[in-house]
Amino acid sequence: MKEKLEEKERKRKLAAQKSSDLVRGLRKKVDNVLKKYGGELTFDGLQEMTYLDMAVNESLRLYPPGTVLLKKCSKPFRLETPSGGSFELEAGTPVAVPLFAIHRDP
Repeated sequence: MKEKLEEKERKRKLAAQKSSDLVRGLRKKVDNVLKKYGGELTFDGLQEMTYLDMAVNESLRLYPPGTVLLKKCSKPFRLETPSGGSFELEAGTPVAVPLFAIHRDP
């Protein structure tokens, strides 16, 4: 049990270090673009900040602002199950799409 806790703490520290390194790298890239445009945040400057765009998109993937997307089935739809069975959704059936789970499904 102690070994598992130590391993978990080691992984947490590595993730924190990696995160710090990524933030420092992102900050350096943003600072370089801002310097290029005289300290002004411009449209062209933002277009050059591709690493910032990737960081924001990854943050939104990992931590979506909404956790569930609620929809209503518009027409009958048959769903197949992993075990080989199936079931039918009737038109008008509410459907909850778990965004948090979908974004983290490998």
